[in-house]
Amino acid sequence: MTEVVLVLGVPLIGALLQALWGHRPVAAAVNAVTSLLTFLASVALTVRVVSLGPLTVMHELFFVDAFNVFLVALTAFAAIFEPLMILAMGVVVLVIVLAILLPIFQLNQLVGK
Repeated sequence: MTEVVLVLGVPLIGALLQALWGHRPVAAAVNAVTSLLTFLASVALTVRVVSLGPLTVMHELFFVDAFNVFLVALTAFAAIFEPLMILAMGVVVLVIVLAILLPIFQLNQLVGK
């Protein structure tokens, strides 16, 4: 039961903190911590559901099974590694731009001599 509350509550608290702090330098850290805590709570929920089987929460208002928990964990995992994927794409673009510009600079040096 506490795992479900954490999975549902941590993003809500993180969103409230983001709304209060807005675009301050600490906002990125709050977002990262919220994503990490959501991922850890979903892992704990995954362990519980896998070991005990599906469960119902709040008088059968929520039915939690392994597939739904997997989707929550996957979403939290993607939220954590999204900035790393953006950085990786930036590095790939940088390599492509350098591969195009370096020969142009070398030709410019040869013509300038």
